[in-house]
Parts: sequence; C-alpha cells; structure tokens
Amino acid sequence: MTTDLSLSEPASLMSAAGDQPTAEQVAAKAAADAAVLIATPAEFKSDPAKSEADNQRDKDVFDKKVVDDKAAKEAADKKADEDKAKGEANDTKLTPFKIEEISIPDGMQVDPAVVKDFTAIVNEAGIPRDVAAKLVGLQTGFMKSASERDTANWTKTQDEWKALVNSDPNIGGDKTPAVMGRVAFMRDTYGKDIADLKQVLDFTGAGNHPSFIKWINNISQDLIEGSPLPAGQPNVAAQSIAQRIYDKT
Repeated sequence: MTTDLSLSEPASLMSAAGDQPTAEQVAAKAAADAAVLIATPAEFKSDPAKSEADNQRDKDVFDKKVVDDKAAKEAADKKADEDKAKGEANDTKLTPFKIEEISIPDGMQVDPAVVKDFTAIVNEAGIPRDVAAKLVGLQTGFMKSASERDTANWTKTQDEWKALVNSDPNIGGDKTPAVMGRVAFMRDTYGKDIADLKQVLDFTGAGNHPSFIKWINNISQDLIEGSPLPAGQPNVAAQSIAQRIYDKT
C-alpha cells in the first residue's frame, strides 16, 4: 500500500517563512503610510451612528490633534535646521578655524607660532570646533598643573634654604638679625644704583641661600667692622674700600 503524497498537508512555519514580510519591509511600509498621512489634508468625518454631541466632541479632539501635530512638525523642522546650521558652524572644513577663536586664560602666555600651527592642524584634519576647544582646555590644564607644581617646588626650596640659614652656627639663631642687617646694608649701600637688584634676588631666591648670605656677610664684616691687624700694619679704617678689597695678600 502506498501513501498518496499528492494531497499536501498545511504548509509548515518554515516553508511559509518566505511569505512573511521582513523587518525592513515593515519599516518601509510604515514610513510610506506616514508620508501619505502627512501629505493628506486633515479632515474630520462625522460618524452617522453617533449623536451630534459625540461627533462634536470627537471633532474637537481631532482638531486639537491636527494643531498639535502641525506644531510638533514645525518644531522638529526648526530643530533640524538649527542642528544643520550648528553642524556646519562646527565643521572646520566648511568654516575654517581661526586663531581668534582660541581662548587663553588670563595670566597665561602662548607662543603665537604654536597657536598658528595648532589652527592649521585643526583645519587640515577637519577637527570639529568643540573638540578643538576641548584640546585647548586640556593643554591649559596641563600648563596650569605644571606651573603650580613648579611654584610649589620653588617655595619648598626657599623654605629649605631659610631653614639652613637659621640652623647655621655662624649666621643662624641669635646671630641672624645682625647678619641680615649687614647683608641689607651691603645691598642698600652698594646696590642703590641697581634698580632691579632686590627684584632679582627675590625672583631667583638667591637672597635666601646660606652660601650667598655667608659671602655677603664676610665682605660686610671686612668693610664695616674691619679686622685686627698685627703691629706695624696700616690702619684698615684709613684705607680706601678698593684697597681693603683688592690689596689683600
């Protein structure tokens, strides 16, 4: 006995799969339907089966939706135009980046040649303006951190030098006021015609270094206080400053 296969059974899900619309087809149909709705003038049609009051209520809802949809579309179109304009303004290929657009914080100086090179790279690579601004901000942060670190290190060094002066048996402790008085006398007397001497000492910090203070103090002791001399030697006080500095043997 043979089985008649000519009487086919209902198609399986697998065999019928090819008949189902794909996701892309569904999306395309939805877009087409939406386009038709947008293109078709909105018009309310009353339902004969409903009362006049019900139809009026439905029409009010319909009219409000038409107004809301129109406002939403206008808002979406406006935002799309603004986004497009913003994108074009941000695109350095369309509108080249200029040096004047780089904002440098007060107190910071940047080599104009470096700024020019940076601008050229931004435009050549088409780096968006907002990204370029972030890069400038990042570099500014690095520069600020480096400056703060250098300042902290400089201050630490000055404090260490001052501590060495205070602990030195020859110029520190209770001797410091007299020593620094002599150093200040030398600075003010022999540096009075050097307008920026004090600024230089403050800027470099040399005025806090124990070796510098010892050196100036040694000279001041010879010039201001003089030195005991053996019998028969000329009186130091009677010699000129040049003799007391250069005639020593």
